[in-house]
Amino acid sequence: MQYPVYYSLEEARLLLPIVEEKIIKILKTHKALELLSTVNIENEEAEQELDLMITKLNMNYYKRLFFYHKYIAELLTIGVVIKDIKKGLVDFNAKHEGRDIYLCWHLGEQDIRYWHEIGDGFTGRQPITLLDKKSV
Repeated sequence: MQYPVYYSLEEARLLLPIVEEKIIKILKTHKALELLSTVNIENEEAEQELDLMITKLNMNYYKRLFFYHKYIAELLTIGVVIKDIKKGLVDFNAKHEGRDIYLCWHLGEQDIRYWHEIGDGFTGRQPITLLDKKSV
């Protein structure tokens, strides 16, 4: 696959269920990682049971860390541009009147309702209705 990947509005909309699922998994995994990273157990007595518990906690942490990055890689692989993972904010590369733009979506929105110029951020979002639907 060549990057960047460009999507029509319809193509990007078809990807939303997959993107939403991955974003939700990323956020849940991130919360679990935050919680696991607060656990600090020291085994001063060199107790074998405690060593086993610490090892299992570490295994759980690194397993979740693997999946966190796996879900991010899956989004990047299909060409999704991750803008703010904690907010669930992503963009899709698109073309409009011969120039590159972003189709903008974030977790909680039911549809892609906004777009913005490549150089503009979230604050530069404009309603999708301003685009000529035939050229996106």
